[in-house]
Amino acid sequence: MTRDGDHVYLHPSSVNHCVAHYTSPYLVYLEKVKTSRVFIHGCSLVPALTLLLFSGCGLKIQQYGETSVIALEDGWIKFAVDSQEVAELLQMIRSEFMALLKEKIEDPSLNLLTHEKGSLIITTIKQLVTEE
Repeated sequence: MTRDGDHVYLHPSSVNHCVAHYTSPYLVYLEKVKTSRVFIHGCSLVPALTLLLFSGCGLKIQQYGETSVIALEDGWIKFAVDSQEVAELLQMIRSEFMALLKEKIEDPSLNLLTHEKGSLIITTIKQLVTEE
């Protein structure tokens, strides 16, 4: 289902078309085409943490009683986390990563592995997404 609530189907030529079990409920796709149905092409599974860290949406922290929730921008996708502290740390890592990317775009010769914060941010994100 898309953000707009439209039902979509994986195109038969998609590598994910015959997958019996998806390890994540989230897919990103390159193209959406309507023929006999609405099909998506060029799709990849995206783990929840990867979606949180790399999506183009802003993150908002919300509190529902004792449950801390990180919502993507408009609240369409929400993730419960262990604590407010975890939510704030994820938001901070993402913010630092986005600032690092902005620096890299402004100065393409910037070496992120020798950058003051770059190596730490990249190492932290690598550990988070490979342990998920």
